[in-house]
Amino acid sequence: MSTEQNKSMLKRIFSELNKGNFNVIDEFFAEDFVDQYPAPGETPTKAGFKQFLAGTHKSFPDWRWSLEDILAEGDKVAYRFTMKGTDKGGYIGMPPTGKKVSLTGIGILRFANSKIVERWTIADAMTLLHQLGLV
Repeated sequence: MSTEQNKSMLKRIFSELNKGNFNVIDEFFAEDFVDQYPAPGETPTKAGFKQFLAGTHKSFPDWRWSLEDILAEGDKVAYRFTMKGTDKGGYIGMPPTGKKVSLTGIGILRFANSKIVERWTIADAMTLLHQLGLV
């Protein structure tokens, strides 16, 4: 796939996640996908990533993901993102706060055979916890 096709796939994934469609992970992620920075307690697999997304969506059911920047070269796409939502389901097992939050981060995806095979993501979790009043 070309870098433009990889970028288009990333845009579609974010669009579908905004609709709550987690099946997009099955469509675009390889069976042997590896999450290089899984969330605490999650396995570094496609199933673990879907579990993370489902838990986050439960906490922030009105989430909206936006792609701020996308850069691509070779088999990798780097992106800067923002997630905004309201804590209605309780984050990391805490009671719901009802607070609106914004999370920013940067990720890199590696593609092979028209699928995503690796993911590296760093997000500003400390600011998120501060917005929720948890730190």
